[in-house]
Amino acid sequence: MTTLQFTPFQRHLTFFGTASDRTRITFYSAFRAALTLGLNVPFSIVLAITMRFYWAQNPFRPVSIPLIPREAGSTHLQHAQLTQSRYTPDQLVKLYEDSPFRSNSWWQRTILDRPHIQSFANWSKSDDGTVTREQVEEFQSGEWQHRVVVKRRERKNPVPFIYGGPLLVGPHSWAVRHLFGVQVYDK
Repeated sequence: MTTLQFTPFQRHLTFFGTASDRTRITFYSAFRAALTLGLNVPFSIVLAITMRFYWAQNPFRPVSIPLIPREAGSTHLQHAQLTQSRYTPDQLVKLYEDSPFRSNSWWQRTILDRPHIQSFANWSKSDDGTVTREQVEEFQSGEWQHRVVVKRRERKNPVPFIYGGPLLVGPHSWAVRHLFGVQVYDK
């Protein structure tokens, strides 16, 4: 199965895949990918562990993205009609809540979809607290994280600590570069 046949959520998960096989997620590949998004080490570890235990068919083997059911995972607002040029995180959650395509499962809505939409918005938003329509369209297609990685290369633009960012940007940047080979907040 090529990544073009993936759902937006499965395409998003390929960002966390190994360098040699983007359809396979290991703990270390997920951990490093989370660091490139500008997240702190503890948050990155929790994210990597959660991905392994939630999506792995066997928690002792890598996650195989093609084996994740197509109906599983976040909807990424893929059916939402975008009528504005900019959105706040709360507006995006409301757009999801008002959608006839939102999940009927309480677990899916509360534990996966809403936090995923809020995380995207909070990690992607500009100084005015909004994300652009173009960014939301990238989220809908599962391709949003690449823009965030570029944004997180700049030291002046860290993820706020309350959203999983580093407490001290300089020491964090130095540590993840030297310990894990991840360049973040270095420009």
